[in-house]
Amino acid sequence: MRRYTTIGIIFAALGFALAAWWLAATALDHPEYGGEPISDSAVRHLLSTANSELSLEQILAGLQGLPEGSRLLEVERYANGAQTLLEFEFVTSDGRILEWWVDPFTGEVVGEGVEH
Repeated sequence: MRRYTTIGIIFAALGFALAAWWLAATALDHPEYGGEPISDSAVRHLLSTANSELSLEQILAGLQGLPEGSRLLEVERYANGAQTLLEFEFVTSDGRILEWWVDPFTGEVVGEGVEH
């Protein structure tokens, strides 16, 4: 009985490997890529940039709409399951504390408020 279980596991593993190979080969021929195989350097670039966060400098450079003379007080990271946000706190020239929540992967401001 144990022998049949081992053989079944081997065939299942081979089946999964074959399915993974087929999916990878099919993805390379996808019309989105012009039907041409993707170069190794393009694959390395895609893998290195997938799910990579922007640097704080990139995010700050992309923020628009801050009042003139605002200064950065602190940055905090919040992770809740699959979602990660950065909270930026700024102090304005008139002393208000602004809170902006930013997606660290896109740099998009997803929420803002004033701390009381």
